[in-house]
Amino acid sequence: MRLRAWVVALVLGSMALMSAVQLGVEAAEPSLVSSVDIGINIDNSYAVTTVTEVLKNPGTEAANASFNVQVPEGAFISNFSLTVDGTTYYGSVITAQSAQQKYDQAVSSGKTAGMLSTRGKSLFSYAVNVKAGQEVKVQLVFEEFLKMKGGWFEYSLYLNETMFGGPIPSMGIHSNIDYSFVITDVAIQNYSAGTTVDRLSSYTVSTTYNAQPFNCSGNYVIRYGVSKSSGAGRVIPYSDGTDTYFMHIFAPEMKELGGSPMPKQIVFVLDKSGSMDGDKITQLKSAFDGILNQLREEDQFNIVVFDTSIRSWQTALGKATSENRNSARNFMSGINAGGSTDLNGALLNALGDISSTDNQAPIIVMLTDGQPTAGVTGKAQIRANIKSANTCAVPIFCLGFGSDVDFDFLQALSLENHARALKIYTDKDAADQIKDFYSTISSPLMKGIKFSYEPAADIYPKGVGYLYDGSEIVVVGKLNGTPQDLKVSVNGNDREGVKSFSASFGLLGGTSSIPARFWNYAKVQELLDQITVDGSNTQLVNEVTNLSIANSFVTPYTSMYVEIGEKKQAGADMKPTDTTSKGTASSSGNTGGSGSGGSSNYNTPSTTPTPNPSPNPPTKTTTGNGAEKSMAVPFPSEAIFLALFITVGIMAARRRSK
Repeated sequence: MRLRAWVVALVLGSMALMSAVQLGVEAAEPSLVSSVDIGINIDNSYAVTTVTEVLKNPGTEAANASFNVQVPEGAFISNFSLTVDGTTYYGSVITAQSAQQKYDQAVSSGKTAGMLSTRGKSLFSYAVNVKAGQEVKVQLVFEEFLKMKGGWFEYSLYLNETMFGGPIPSMGIHSNIDYSFVITDVAIQNYSAGTTVDRLSSYTVSTTYNAQPFNCSGNYVIRYGVSKSSGAGRVIPYSDGTDTYFMHIFAPEMKELGGSPMPKQIVFVLDKSGSMDGDKITQLKSAFDGILNQLREEDQFNIVVFDTSIRSWQTALGKATSENRNSARNFMSGINAGGSTDLNGALLNALGDISSTDNQAPIIVMLTDGQPTAGVTGKAQIRANIKSANTCAVPIFCLGFGSDVDFDFLQALSLENHARALKIYTDKDAADQIKDFYSTISSPLMKGIKFSYEPAADIYPKGVGYLYDGSEIVVVGKLNGTPQDLKVSVNGNDREGVKSFSASFGLLGGTSSIPARFWNYAKVQELLDQITVDGSNTQLVNEVTNLSIANSFVTPYTSMYVEIGEKKQAGADMKPTDTTSKGTASSSGNTGGSGSGGSSNYNTPSTTPTPNPSPNPPTKTTTGNGAEKSMAVPFPSEAIFLALFITVGIMAARRRSK
């Protein structure tokens, strides 16, 4: 009996908030899984994860094993390979239509083949039929950009023993973190007793976890903090000899931006239609009680609740005094679910509460669990109405609650109104999810932010808008040719008025290709957002398809196909991802900063070390219960903000007998 056909399906959709990295394996025959090894390389918050599974069949007959792997929302699958009898077969990223045709032809002719394509959630599956006595190695690579929230980065690997079908004989998880700022703190959650943390330098940390056998203890979480960079930030360059790429990290301290967050004008638009009855309305009230505690007295707020009709807590924005917060609690406790959903009218009402002020930050947060069914119900018309009425450029964050929401509609509505949408999962603690999201936008430091570069660069994201406390902004750019220097200007408003930063950075000496990889990643994300807003057209689809094929990204328009039969050189169809760890940050010489907030640029640690605000951890620390307490750092739960959703993957495995 020989290896049979297998298929993998994975879906990428859009959304803006990041969830934890989820990875799991489900084996029909657990004994086939000999080992699982996970390699994590994080270079300036760009994470590349390589999952390697070794399957062994000790029996006298062929055996089948099926697996589920869930990747982070917003990640791209970039490599998939299968090693059989010493030969590695790599997947090729081609158009989804071509992949389906090739797969169907391979299966009909009895060949072993695989296809990884888009279908639904961030879960993909595959099946392997392993010959008696055979060993098969399966490898998957996915890439993601980690956002800073609450002053910390978090990499979370979801592990669930039931997905493995039982304990794994051998599990290894190895990470390497390189950052151009000093890494101040590192903590491991749930697996601290078995993890060794090595500080290789102020800028590089590695972690190692090994278990034989593996017993699941929940998510494997790495949390790390980095020091701040004042002024215009730092630039990490890379040149391929033809073009120059850069990552510009902008993360000024609060003391540089007025000393405290900007006062907010914030309106909460809350769906109380009939479908919100029960746990949903209860969790909404619980979440809002926590949000009220985070408002500052200088903030102004209002609450708009809607079903068929629309009702406001007050006729205008009110100061967040203790008295008004208590009044708002009483208002919320008295609402009951019922009626239809006049989403258009509620948002127009909220926009009417916002006034234009340079030194305040206007924000609208809308939560809904259904479709617009009252008032204006045409979604295109609603989007046009809101965009036209939003003369103050208010960010409108749409939170989709439950399974009936048209999330693509909410995402488009948020994207064309200076924000992103996010999903609230009802199978988890929705109240905590809502509060966690709000914590990421509760302290705006700067608004109306614009980046400019000389020479002119093709940058992503195209628009940023806001900087919140505990976050950073990362802009990736591409320059024609190989210029030696880059002039950076950042302009916007803080609580005191107009704020500007400028500096000049050297572009020579970059050794990591991550800026180029990240630029292509960000461009694909931006194009997918544009398709969400404008709808698909031939030009956009072709651009996404061509860029995804060139960089081996699986998207809704591309699939990964592998066929076993013809021998091929390892990597013949794949452009390998650069995951090389440099140990120290690459160098770019400073050519002098100028203007308000000008700062020195990113340099090697030996020339301009960044001050470490807290004592360095020990050179080598084996974490345990006691050590975990000393290493652990406060970190808010994952906030779902500024990211893209990957949705469900479906596996189909076909077995044919000769």
